[in-house]
Amino acid sequence: MSKDLIGAFIRQVREQHGAQIDAINLPEGVEAFIRECLETGDQDTLVFMLKLSHMMGLQTGYAARAAEEALPKDGSWGTIKA
Repeated sequence: MSKDLIGAFIRQVREQHGAQIDAINLPEGVEAFIRECLETGDQDTLVFMLKLSHMMGLQTGYAARAAEEALPKDGSWGTIKA
């Protein structure tokens, strides 16, 4: 994937979902840490963070899909047992 495609994807997601994403609160100190990485040119740590986020997103998507496939196809849940 080219950097132009990545940039276009980020712009599109920002346009469509920017308000929801901006509303997410990161843990205290994350923005300062990122700022420090940028100021010191620590690209390796930033790329690692992106890879970690990507991997976690893939795992979340996989888990959601697996849970969806486990649901009964007829919409029934059966009886609830305590």
